[in-house]
This record gives sequence, structure tokens and C-alpha cells, in this order.
Amino acid sequence: KIHNNLFPKKQAQKRNLEIEYWVTDLCQESIGELKYDLIIDSHCFHCIVPEDDRRRFLQSIHRVLTKEGVFLTETMIGTLDNDDAQSDDNGIVWTPYGTDEPDYEPRVYRDGYWYVPQRLLRPSKEEIKQEINQNGFKVIWDSVRATRSTQDVPSYQGIAIKND
Repeated sequence: KIHNNLFPKKQAQKRNLEIEYWVTDLCQESIGELKYDLIIDSHCFHCIVPEDDRRRFLQSIHRVLTKEGVFLTETMIGTLDNDDAQSDDNGIVWTPYGTDEPDYEPRVYRDGYWYVPQRLLRPSKEEIKQEINQNGFKVIWDSVRATRSTQDVPSYQGIAIKND
């Protein structure tokens, strides 16, 4: 279900700007036939774990961008290993769920606890860039920066255009 969020519209009104702002699940839902000049992913992409969902996410963005449209992303990369969560060899960050078995897949059981996937972190700048490029984009600028706000996991920043 597509829905509006009033906060961005109020901020735009304060600046005398007219915007269209939508929030939706790009992995599961159609967002219609409207075209957008700019789509921003701000720390969402790494929260999408299943590979098929990640592909649908990028393909949905590609489909609704105008020919000259721009896709901006900032997403976590690297590995995570702390008391609360650890990434496995595939980059999936597993978070403790508890002793009750979750009703959904995937899930793993170890050391008396169930774990559920929370994030998928590509190990490097090159791998996240490759994933974006393989889904119809051309990354025209990217950078990696260290950050403390994401448990010391680096953030990948990228600007991509359609590669049609």
C-alpha cells in the first residue's frame, strides 16, 4: 500500500517547494506508472536480505526513474561482529530472536537461541557497486566512509544513473 508521509511535505512547504513524496515497499508492491527524477535510499538497501528482494528493489527503482533520473544510495558494507549481531560468510547479519522459534524463514538455531536475518552487507565497495550495475544502473560516483552511527560498519555512498 502506497501512503503519504506528511513530514517531508511540511518541510517542503516551509521552503516554498512543491514535492511528491511516497513511501512504499519496493520489493513487494507496484508503485504505479509515475516516473521520478530522483530516488534516495538512505540506509534501507542493507536491510533487504533475500537476493530476490534485493533484485526486485533495484529493478523497481530502475523502472520508475526517468531517462535522466538519478538514484542515490547510502548503505552499510563490510562485516559486523559484536555481542548483539554477527555477519556470516555470506554477509548476512544474524540477530538474536529468542528461545521461541520464529514463524518465518530464514532462521537459524544455535547456542539455545533462534536468530533471524537483519541485514545483508556486501563485503566491499566493488561488490555493492557491481550489484547496482548488474541491475540496469551505471554508478557514476561512489565513496566509502567510516561511521560510528552504524556500529563502526562503513557506509557506501553511490550515485547511479540508468544504463540504457
